[in-house]
Amino acid sequence: MKAKFSPLTKTLALAFSLSICSGYLSFIIQTSANKRVSSCSYLDPLTVDIFALAIAVFLFIEGLVSIFKHKESKIASQLSRCLRMCIGTSIFVIHILQFLHK
Repeated sequence: MKAKFSPLTKTLALAFSLSICSGYLSFIIQTSANKRVSSCSYLDPLTVDIFALAIAVFLFIEGLVSIFKHKESKIASQLSRCLRMCIGTSIFVIHILQFLHK
Protein backbone atom coordinates (compact mmCIF):
# COMPACT_ATOMS: atom_id res chain seq x y z
CA MET A 1 0.00 0.00 0.00
CA LYS A 2 1.16 3.47 -0.83
CA ALA A 3 1.25 6.04 1.90
CA LYS A 4 -0.68 9.07 0.69
CA PHE A 5 0.22 12.30 2.38
CA SER A 6 -2.21 15.18 2.56
CA PRO A 7 -1.34 18.51 0.92
CA LEU A 8 -0.99 20.01 4.42
CA THR A 9 1.57 17.38 5.45
CA LYS A 10 3.58 17.93 2.26
CA THR A 11 3.46 21.71 2.67
CA LEU A 12 4.54 21.58 6.33
CA ALA A 13 7.39 19.22 5.48
CA LEU A 14 8.56 21.59 2.73
CA ALA A 15 8.17 24.69 4.92
CA PHE A 16 10.09 23.28 7.87
CA SER A 17 12.79 21.75 5.65
CA LEU A 18 13.33 25.04 3.85
CA SER A 19 13.29 26.96 7.14
CA ILE A 20 15.91 24.69 8.69
CA CYS A 21 18.07 24.95 5.56
CA SER A 22 17.77 28.74 5.39
CA GLY A 23 18.51 29.07 9.10
CA TYR A 24 21.59 26.87 8.78
CA LEU A 25 22.77 28.74 5.68
CA SER A 26 22.28 32.07 7.48
CA PHE A 27 24.28 30.75 10.43
CA ILE A 28 27.15 29.62 8.18
CA ILE A 29 27.24 32.91 6.26
CA GLN A 30 27.03 35.02 9.42
CA THR A 31 29.73 33.13 11.31
CA SER A 32 32.10 33.18 8.33
CA ALA A 33 31.47 36.91 7.90
CA ASN A 34 32.30 37.47 11.58
CA LYS A 35 35.78 36.09 10.97
CA ARG A 36 36.45 38.30 7.94
CA VAL A 37 34.75 41.57 8.82
CA SER A 38 35.20 43.02 12.26
CA SER A 39 32.47 45.64 12.10
CA CYS A 40 29.27 44.35 10.56
CA SER A 41 26.11 45.93 11.91
CA TYR A 42 26.97 45.07 15.49
CA LEU A 43 27.00 48.72 16.46
CA ASP A 44 23.27 49.05 15.87
CA PRO A 45 21.26 49.66 19.01
CA LEU A 46 19.69 46.70 20.77
CA THR A 47 16.25 47.96 19.75
CA VAL A 48 17.04 47.16 16.10
CA ASP A 49 17.68 43.52 17.00
CA ILE A 50 14.54 43.34 19.11
CA PHE A 51 12.46 44.87 16.30
CA ALA A 52 14.00 42.49 13.74
CA LEU A 53 13.30 39.50 16.00
CA ALA A 54 9.68 40.58 16.35
CA ILE A 55 9.33 40.89 12.58
CA ALA A 56 11.00 37.49 12.10
CA VAL A 57 8.61 35.81 14.53
CA PHE A 58 5.67 37.55 12.85
CA LEU A 59 6.74 36.32 9.38
CA PHE A 60 7.18 32.76 10.61
CA ILE A 61 3.89 32.59 12.51
CA GLU A 62 1.94 34.41 9.78
CA GLY A 63 3.25 31.97 7.17
CA LEU A 64 2.37 29.00 9.37
CA VAL A 65 -1.13 30.28 10.14
CA SER A 66 -1.70 30.98 6.45
CA ILE A 67 -0.65 27.43 5.58
CA PHE A 68 -3.16 26.05 8.08
CA LYS A 69 -5.90 28.34 6.72
CA HIS A 70 -5.40 26.86 3.25
CA LYS A 71 -4.94 23.21 4.24
CA GLU A 72 -6.11 21.75 0.95
CA SER A 73 -4.02 23.97 -1.32
CA LYS A 74 -1.31 22.33 -3.38
CA ILE A 75 2.35 22.90 -2.60
CA ALA A 76 2.83 25.21 -5.60
CA SER A 77 0.28 27.67 -4.25
CA GLN A 78 1.74 27.40 -0.74
CA LEU A 79 5.30 28.23 -1.85
CA SER A 80 5.10 31.94 -0.99
CA ARG A 81 3.96 31.03 2.52
CA CYS A 82 6.88 28.64 2.89
CA LEU A 83 9.25 31.37 1.72
CA ARG A 84 7.83 33.76 4.33
CA MET A 85 8.72 31.22 6.98
CA CYS A 86 12.24 30.85 5.51
CA ILE A 87 12.81 34.59 5.50
CA GLY A 88 11.57 34.85 9.07
CA THR A 89 13.89 32.04 10.14
CA SER A 90 16.90 33.66 8.44
CA ILE A 91 16.21 37.06 10.01
CA PHE A 92 15.78 35.40 13.39
CA VAL A 93 19.09 33.51 13.18
CA ILE A 94 21.06 36.54 11.97
CA HIS A 95 19.78 38.82 14.70
CA ILE A 96 20.20 36.23 17.45
CA LEU A 97 23.84 35.90 16.39
CA GLN A 98 24.24 39.68 16.38
CA PHE A 99 22.58 39.91 19.78
CA LEU A 100 24.95 37.27 21.21
CA HIS A 101 27.92 39.12 19.77
CA LYS A 102 27.05 42.39 21.55
